[in-house]
Amino acid sequence: LRQYTSVDMHAYTTALDKIIEERLVDKLVIVDGKDSAQLFQVNNRWLGKSSASSHSLTGQQYASTMIGFDMIRNHPCFEPNDLVLQMDSDIIIKCNCDVIRQCASIFERDPRVVSFAFPIPSKGGAALQHLDKSGKPFRFEIRCSFLHLVRLFSMLPLRVPDVEYPSDDYCINNGRWHIRDYNIQLNCMKSCRGDLCTSCFLHPPNEFKMSTTERINLLIVSDVISQAIATSLLWKKQLGCVNLKSNTLRWLQSRYESVVVAFILNEYTPYGMALHCFDSFLRQSKGKKLFDKCGIILFDNGSVNY
Repeated sequence: LRQYTSVDMHAYTTALDKIIEERLVDKLVIVDGKDSAQLFQVNNRWLGKSSASSHSLTGQQYASTMIGFDMIRNHPCFEPNDLVLQMDSDIIIKCNCDVIRQCASIFERDPRVVSFAFPIPSKGGAALQHLDKSGKPFRFEIRCSFLHLVRLFSMLPLRVPDVEYPSDDYCINNGRWHIRDYNIQLNCMKSCRGDLCTSCFLHPPNEFKMSTTERINLLIVSDVISQAIATSLLWKKQLGCVNLKSNTLRWLQSRYESVVVAFILNEYTPYGMALHCFDSFLRQSKGKKLFDKCGIILFDNGSVNY
């Protein structure tokens, strides 16, 4: 990974163990780059290259993602038309509709669609598109996209154009999205975006990840962004921009003094999901950062799901 700040590996691995224990995720894919045989295999299968590289020449990782896709496809529950949502861990998603069902219908309607990108904020949503304003095919959106794995696998090994092949030590020059863009066009396939009502995704710029204060603010903002008032001045400035415009609590400034009472029905709710909900409320109310008056009423039906 390209580091934006120093890393406490013990705290990081402890956090990974915790999210597994709390059932927030089912499985972690850890690629430390030390298994050269595994890297040779993935580079040969995906890129047709004999190399043990895990990153591009410019530092972007790609091997762990490809290994993860292989593990998903080989999982017993995988079905040929299953979709994968690939997204960065810091992405903020604003959903106003059943995006999974809508995305699935896009792949069903067009057998040439390989990826569908979450749209960026726009007024009233955007129509489904596969060409940009200049008439060029949309680039693969690596930060937040649905992928049809079977269609992606049908193009393997991906062809690496000469301009992207630096040397035998590295398989590619830049990020893997350049290779996917090239092969999607080469195989007459499509990368699309748009057509999700007003649902969208936002990407926090790197400067919001540098300091502890900025990272804490980012956690709070990500919790409340889906409640942002679409008519607010800050949201209007965000339209047409994928990078988060502000990391401050001005997103919901007009609601600071509101009394908030949350009713949480804890029926058929996985433990990890319930814990994530409580953590979100704590971040938004701790130190009166967002809500001055906030209370929770919890209904539990005596579940044994601890």
